[in-house]
Amino acid sequence: MYLSALRSQNAPEVTYNLGCAYLAQHDYLNALQIFEKLNASGHPTYEALNNLALVQHHLMNQKQAVDSLKQALAIQPRIKLLVLNLVSLYNSTKQYREAANLYQATDLTAIEDGENPTLITLYLKLGNRYVAEKEYAAALALYEKALQITPQNSLIYNNIGVVRMLTGQQDLARGSFLKGLEINPADGNCLLNLGIYHEQLGNFQAAYSKYKQFLTANNKSVTVQAWIETYRRLFHYD
Repeated sequence: MYLSALRSQNAPEVTYNLGCAYLAQHDYLNALQIFEKLNASGHPTYEALNNLALVQHHLMNQKQAVDSLKQALAIQPRIKLLVLNLVSLYNSTKQYREAANLYQATDLTAIEDGENPTLITLYLKLGNRYVAEKEYAAALALYEKALQITPQNSLIYNNIGVVRMLTGQQDLARGSFLKGLEINPADGNCLLNLGIYHEQLGNFQAAYSKYKQFLTANNKSVTVQAWIETYRRLFHYD
């Protein structure tokens, strides 16, 4: 969540500022009483609802926090802070599809500035969920959206390569892994998956080389160390 106490001229000045003061002091129970009182007045503001959601989040009332942010967005659907807070809350409770739907339904193009790490993380997490569910086309679409935001991200190229491998597009997978290594030559994911690519094609010497490179950067990987030892035993690689 974004801990931001928004000020409002629409709420009674003293009461609202007192609630903000409680929130800043992490006195969530008193802050809860203040913001609940404001929102029960019949004229709730998006600022007070946002702060109420922050308090509810800290008190582990996640469902109530979601409801408060939805109310706030119903009042002001174009406030970037509200959207990001709700997306963050969805992410923290692993409701990745709800977060993605919110972004797709909300046109933030005019108020987005630069890379949005929240959105990138959302696309990656939801894409990974789709991979686990074998919905590869949906996963690939999300990874490509993330790549449009941050084209120099080796992890995204790795994930695209994984999807290509799982759908039998080995040559495209290899290209994605190599592109990721162009961006970050020490990317362990790309090195490991490129080794697996070579292994599946029977290019054992190339696979062995990539596993060794991976182990250089990830020397605590017992699994890859065992693979290397197996290669040395079978093929006498040094």
